[in-house]
Formats: sequence, C-alpha cells, structure tokens
Amino acid sequence: MLGLEFRRIIILSVLLLLWVIVSLGCNNTSEVIIGPEIDSINTIINIEFFENLDNGLRNLELRCVTDSIFPCANFLIEYDLIITSNTLDLTFTRISDLTICLDPFGPATAIVSLDPLANISYDFPITVDRVTVPAQLILTDSTIEILNGDSTWTNIVRSILYRVPASII
Repeated sequence: MLGLEFRRIIILSVLLLLWVIVSLGCNNTSEVIIGPEIDSINTIINIEFFENLDNGLRNLELRCVTDSIFPCANFLIEYDLIITSNTLDLTFTRISDLTICLDPFGPATAIVSLDPLANISYDFPITVDRVTVPAQLILTDSTIEILNGDSTWTNIVRSILYRVPASII
C-alpha cells in the first residue's frame, strides 16, 4: 500500500514540475524578453549565405540570426524582400513573438530564399531599424560575394562563398 501512495506522490510532483516549466519557461509577455524590444529589431543580425543543392538545383539562401537572445528559440525575424531585374531590396521589419514556445531561450532567425537569380551584380540594400546599408551582391558561376554589407545592425558572416561547380551537381 505504501508503494502505491509513493508512486502517486511522484506522479503528482512530476506533473506539477511540468506545469511550472511550461507556464514560466514560455511566457509570452514583454517582461521576460532578454535583449531588444519585440516591436523593433534593435539587435545585430548576422547574415550568412548558403547554397542549398537539394534536388540538383542551386538555391541561394540567407540564414539570419540575431545577436540577442529571446525567451523562445523559435522567434522569427520578419522581413520584406523586393526583387527586381538588378536589385534585391531586403528590409528586416520586426521580431515576431510566437504563442507557442518550442525551445526556451535562443536567437530569432530567418531564412531568406533568393532564387532564382541570374549570375550578375545586384544592388543589395539591407535595412534594419531604418538604417540602410548599400551593399552589392555579385553572383558568378564560381562565387557568391557581398560587398559593403556590414553596418551597425548587420554582420556578414562570410563575404565570399565559393560555389560547387555546376558539373558536379
């Protein structure tokens, strides 16, 4: 009989602990935020270029991560991207706070797909918190290069990316 009561106490304790973790770990109020306000960016965005070679296609992506840590690791960096014939205009608008917290504490992220793009030079203004950097993106068969992309609010992790030769894809 004592064993059954002990099990009941253990189960109730575990349930209580889970309830405390869920209710405190993923609180959706601005009081818990570590870093900038949610309605603005107010943090450096680290931008890294990747070429995704899934399905034999060359998909160019920007993987963006904030320097600041937020209460949930699945917060997103919202952005607007306007692509014209020779301009890619990227504006980061805000950090979105989600109602469901998958993992506690982490940077806000965004993956920006830039495909399809021709191998030419593009004007690439990047705007964060009303500060625009007049960067330039140069695509060739062998490289992806960004010039003048660093600023107060942006950090280009790698300014040149060597592409996998088309004959290998």
